[in-house]
Amino acid sequence: MSSFSCPHYDARDETCKLLKVDCVPGRPGCVLQHNSKFAVPVEERLRRKAIEKGERPPDRV
Repeated sequence: MSSFSCPHYDARDETCKLLKVDCVPGRPGCVLQHNSKFAVPVEERLRRKAIEKGERPPDRV
């Protein structure tokens, strides 16, 4: 197991400065998308984040 440090992560509001959206490591466009493995698939984490914010979950990533 390891952790990462992302130069695009804004800890003040937990957003990605590169994509200008909530930080969800591994999401499309993320610098970690193709070179990392995650225990919970990105699709599930995006759904959870949307539900948490009261938004409609994405149909597909």
